[in-house]
This record gives sequence, C-alpha cells and structure tokens, in this order.
Amino acid sequence: MSEAARGRLTLTLADGSAWHIVPGHDEARPVVQALGKIMQLKPLDRSGRFLVVVTRGHDPAVVLPADSGVPVICDVGAGEEIAPDLFPIQVSRLALAIARQTQPRGGMLLHGALAEYIPHLIPSPLPDGGGGGVRSAVLLVGPGTVGKTTASNRLPPPWRSLCDDTTLIVRDARRQYWAHPWPTWSRFYGNGPGGGWDVQRAVPLRAIFFLRQDPVDRIEPLTAGEALAGLAESVPQVAGSMMIHLDEAEERAIRQEWLASASALAPAIPAYRLHISLTGAFWQEIERVLPDLPAPTLSAAPLSTPAEDFSCLTDHGLRIPFTFHASRFTFDVRRLYRPKHEPHPTPA
Repeated sequence: MSEAARGRLTLTLADGSAWHIVPGHDEARPVVQALGKIMQLKPLDRSGRFLVVVTRGHDPAVVLPADSGVPVICDVGAGEEIAPDLFPIQVSRLALAIARQTQPRGGMLLHGALAEYIPHLIPSPLPDGGGGGVRSAVLLVGPGTVGKTTASNRLPPPWRSLCDDTTLIVRDARRQYWAHPWPTWSRFYGNGPGGGWDVQRAVPLRAIFFLRQDPVDRIEPLTAGEALAGLAESVPQVAGSMMIHLDEAEERAIRQEWLASASALAPAIPAYRLHISLTGAFWQEIERVLPDLPAPTLSAAPLSTPAEDFSCLTDHGLRIPFTFHASRFTFDVRRLYRPKHEPHPTPA
C-alpha cells in the first residue's frame, strides 16, 4: 500500500469530479478522519484529484502516485494538538475548500435545507395524487432565523429530510443541477450532538423555495430575477468565510464566481416564495406545484466526466492550480507541490 493510500478518503460529486482526500502528515490525520466520519466517506479506486490536508506550520510529507497530477493543498490552520476546541472549525474549513473547487463549474453552497419527496412511501392526500408521481428534491432556502430546521423536522412521509441547513449545488456536463446534502456544522460546537450526512447521495434538484414566516401557508412563483436576488443573498451566508483575508482582486474573483453560478441556476430551476406557518401543512403547498415542474433526470450523474481545469496562468506562463489555504481563506499560487520523484516543470 502506498503512503498516499493510507488514510485516503474519496469524495465523488455529481458534477463529475472526484477528490482523494489525504493527510499530508500525522497531525492532519484526525481532520481527515473526522471529515470522513461526518460525510460517510470511504476510499475508492477511481480517477480523481488529490487534496492534501496540512495543519499550520507543516508542509506536505506524503508521496502521491506518479500519475496523480498536481494536488490542491488545504491548510486548515492549527491542528487538534494545538487548539482542540477549534477542531470542528478545522474540519468545516476542509469541507469549505472542497465546495470552493466546484464554483468554476457552476457549483455553489446555499443556505438551504434539502428535502426529497418519495411518492411510493405513502399515498398523497391530494385529489390528483400530488407530486406528479416522481421522486423530487427541493431546496428550502432562508437565513438562520426563518425555521429551516423546524420545517425539516415537521416533514411527514413521503417526504424525507436529507439535511437541514446547507446544501451543495453542482452542475454536470448535461447542465443538470444536482443537490448534495451538507453537514450542519453548528451541531459540532460545544456539546452539540454531531451527526453524519451521506454527502455523496446527490439528488436531481427540481425546485427552490425561499422561505418566509407567515400566519398562513401559501406559495407564489418567482421570476428568474427574483430568484437570482434570493440566491445572491443566500450564498454569502454559508460561503462568506471564503472572503476572509482576501485582497481586493481575490475577493472580486470569488464574488464573480458566485454571481455567475447564481445567474445560471436562477433561470434553470423553478423558484417560489413559500410562506410557512408554525403549525400548517406547508408541504402540501409544495406538492401542489410539483406536477407542473419539468421532470428531473433520474439516471445517475455521469461521474466519469472529467472535471474542468482549475489552473490559472502565472506571469511566467506556467499553468499551475490554485492552492486553497483555508486558514486564511485565500488562494496561494506560490506553492507548486509535486511528488518527490516528479520534477518541477520549467517555464517555456
């Protein structure tokens, strides 16, 4: 077994990308192990890009396969041995680094709960059968005070809550949008209950519902412009930490990615304003509009589709990838890490 194989975990996303997450040294191993437990990850023998995890003050000391290409180096800050109380933050930074890599291909984190409608679990009480008779995944978007967790906990069969706070949206080569459930990191702070999420269980996204508290449950369709405004407000609520310590140019690049991803998603997926009460059956309002939505793509995502290049062009003409340093939430092109047996390329 190679050094890179020990402790390696694989995360496969529905946009066609796959990440082999490896600790760059012993102190980083607990971070990778914790992420694997939370996201229910295992090692897989397939093509993918390596993400090497290091803690503050350490350089990667792992030998990667000769054909692995240039990895992304994720510095998650002080290790558990230095700051045990901050350990959940280090793990969430690693997850944020992964989400960041989806943005050039139209992906984004949204502050929304993910729910799936599975009609065969129980007959719908609606006269027309409700839901259109197909499995449907919907996103319940809103800030932390709107009641996403409460709404998720109230969903009855045939609804199933996949996550209650944050969802990763990705787009595949067919321009189909998929939703990955994402951990609720607040559950790991203090004496929180923790938890686990099957983040690789992507579901086709059928509709987005922007939540608003109201005495009466009702629903209203939104224009693409209104949906774009809601998405633009939602992304920074969960991905805003990417902006910490960035210079003006880097900050502008991140915002441009957010805007580009939201601008593509808004006209592609139907959006609604969902007014929810504390005791009403708001899910029936969703079920009434599901039959009118475009049918989702039910086949598996083309996971063999190669991910797009993340690289940039330096002043010397050498193409090297962005390196994500989560401790500073910035992109550092100074470090070009390659396996010891692979020489550094020389600029033309």
